[in-house]
Order: sequence, then C-alpha cells, then structure tokens
Amino acid sequence: MVRLGYARCSACHIAPQGAGLLTDYGKGIDIAQSLRVDEYRPPDPNDTRALRYDVRLLASGYDVDGLDGPRPTPPSWLRTYLRGSAAMGAHNRIVGTAVIEAPQGEPSRLWQTRPVVELLGGYEFRPNDNFTLSVARDRLPRGVELGETRTILQEGEIDRYPAQVRAFIQANRFHITAYGYGPGSEPARDREARGAGVLGEVTLFSNHVVLGMSARHAFEKTLERQSFGGYARMGFGKWGILAEHEITSRTLRVDNASQPQRYAGYTQVFYAPKEWLVTSLIGERADDDAAAISQTFRWRPEVQARLTDFITITGSVRTDTARGKTGSGRIYLVQIAVKTLQ
Repeated sequence: MVRLGYARCSACHIAPQGAGLLTDYGKGIDIAQSLRVDEYRPPDPNDTRALRYDVRLLASGYDVDGLDGPRPTPPSWLRTYLRGSAAMGAHNRIVGTAVIEAPQGEPSRLWQTRPVVELLGGYEFRPNDNFTLSVARDRLPRGVELGETRTILQEGEIDRYPAQVRAFIQANRFHITAYGYGPGSEPARDREARGAGVLGEVTLFSNHVVLGMSARHAFEKTLERQSFGGYARMGFGKWGILAEHEITSRTLRVDNASQPQRYAGYTQVFYAPKEWLVTSLIGERADDDAAAISQTFRWRPEVQARLTDFITITGSVRTDTARGKTGSGRIYLVQIAVKTLQ
C-alpha cells in the first residue's frame, strides 16, 4: 500500500500495527483492489456498529523437493482465524483472535494429532488520533508486517505471541512504537523470557517512503540479547520495496561470555501490473555461527491475485541453500485465503 501513499497500516486496519479487521475505509480499498470490483457502498453515517468480526481460512498446498539440500519446512495445510473487535465508547476497544492451525503434514494427520489453538487479543485505549495504548497477546511489532507470513527475522523469536504492553505515538511525519513484553507461552515462561523494544520511523516523499530503525533488549534465564535493525517501506506507482535487516548480539548471563552475533535480513521487490495482481521477488538471509546451520539463504518469486474482496490466491517457489550442505531445497506453494465479509 505504500506505493499508493499509505505509509501506515492504520489507514485501512483497525489495529495500529496492521493485519486483522479492516475499517470501513479499508473495506472500500479492499474492493477497489479486486479483480471483480463490486460497487462500493459507503457506510451509513448513522451506523455506529460497536461489534465487528469475520472468519478467515488459509489453505495451503505444497510439494517439497530437498533430497540433496536443506529441506524447507512446509506450512500448516489449514489455518482458521476467528477475529472480533468490540468498541466500548469512542476511545476503548477490546479485540480478540482465535487461531486454529492444523498439524503439519498430510491432512489425515488431523485425526491423529490435535490442532494447535492460540488465543490472542487485548485491550486498546485511544484518546486521540496520535496515541494508542495497547495491552495484548500478539506478535511483537516489526518494521515490515506481513500478517500470517513469518520472515527469517522472526524465526529468532522463541515466543510467537508474547504478552505485551505497547504504545503507538504519531506526530506529523514521525511514528514511534514502544513496547515491553513477557512470556506468552509455556516454553517462554520456563525460560523467563521478557524484554522491551522501540521502533522509530519517518515518512518522506508524500508518504511514499518510510525509513525506520529498531532496537530490542531481551532477557532469558541464561541469555541476554540486544538487537538493532533498520527497515524501509517504499513504493511509487506500480513498484516498491520492503526491507528489514537486524543484528543481534548475545551474552551468557552466567559468566558474561559473548556469543557469536546473528544477522537476519528480508528484502522484497514487488511490481503490481494490475491493482489486483502483485508479483514479487523475495530474498532472506541469516548468518549465525552459534546455530547448527551457520548460514541460510532463501529466495522466491511470488504472485498474488486478489480475485474478489474475500478470495486471494498466492503462488510461490522458494529455494533454500545452506552453508555446509550440498545442493538446495525447494518448496512449491499455493495458498488460498478466504474470508467472510465484515
């Protein structure tokens, strides 16, 4: 959306960090960017719905080829999202999402292994358009937010949905997100995982360029991490770039011994020949001498087609290479996202 001059996700989404339910304005944009464009019906100004909800299904079909190289991990074949938001007056809101994820592998495993269920949500206080305070269990804030897609940067996070307090501050061209977090899962509680971080960004060139920096200090029972990164979201006309790169230093808390640094980076160059059709070339890399595989590189071409405002199809071919392994692994992936209309 940055290529159209939307620098922040809150232009179309209810949540300040993006993803999830759309605002009435966002639903109009959703319709306009579909192959089958229906007539947009503006909301009734007298309709002040306090409750919004939808259901989203993400089905995946794939084929993995990695006999002579690193074998990519396929996604769950089915994820279900039950999303809701309830406004309590003009400044308060309660949000919630239930994520039901089928076990990886063949669909028949669903009868043998229970699906994974995650309950997310929280409370938001927004006294004005420039400030939002949130208490939630959710993904940690990132400079490049891709919704259900996890980048190689997020694979370094042991807790997928930590409990956190977040503040979103906006002033003219500047935006700051500050947060503190604690354990949101049993493994994170066992490791006493907690920390705090901040993202700061500035918008340039009529909201077509966003440049930002991030910092995070994380603690565990035996390890301490400090991460510093930079990110960019930019786009003009039909093309754009999304990029986020980060370096993490680690120290053992027992004897203050330093561990090797971890670098992780994500870059996506995209081109939209049509509003409903987006093509991308994506590259990801991680260097970590403390890991079993010290260097990983992934790249994939991707095509996404929004057929209607409730059906989107995405196809990609991801190739993985790793230091110390001959050959490469490859995953052919097709995903269909279906959602109910809000």
